Amino acid sequence: MSQDVIGSRSGFLCQYMSHHQDTLVAYVKHFGKVNEDVSSARMTTIDSKSMTIEYVSDGKTQTANIIFDPPIEVYDEVKPRLIAMREEALEGVGMVNQPVVSVYQLPPLKLGAITSSLMLVLIYTTFAGEGSLGSQIRELVGGSSTMKWAWGFTGLIHAAEGIYMAALCKRHKTGIRLGRKYKSAEL
Repeated sequence: MSQDVIGSRSGFLCQYMSHHQDTLVAYVKHFGKVNEDVSSARMTTIDSKSMTIEYVSDGKTQTANIIFDPPIEVYDEVKPRLIAMREEALEGVGMVNQPVVSVYQLPPLKLGAITSSLMLVLIYTTFAGEGSLGSQIRELVGGSSTMKWAWGFTGLIHAAEGIYMAALCKRHKTGIRLGRKYKSAEL
């Protein structure tokens, strides 16, 4: 029977992880499926198949055993696996710190030119008089019902984009002035 290389270094890994309380708490809450508030956590053992974390919740010490799926094959896999699990756990429990956006950057002109051109074509084909190229294009694509659908789709996409932009501004804490710049660029 071969020796578990990770288990033989368990003491070192547990000591190293003792400096990463937020990560251990996230592991317990996300992978251990603990819904209560966790005040502290301490890794007690780790091997190639699982890690055991002792945590304090509501003043009581409890234990969570987190299984590695798939098991860790070699010692060099430990750090990347724990980092990947950390990111998943922090995101899963909502502890990820979002960067703060403090500078406005104009969107690429190419994107703006394409969007503006498409809007101008839509406006022209919608309001072009009879006998013009715009009315011929309008009839070619399906008439006024297709134009109504195109305007409805454009409005729906624009509204969704506005909601998404507002959510991004809130998540990245742009503030009112900077958020207004991003919202006006979205218009």
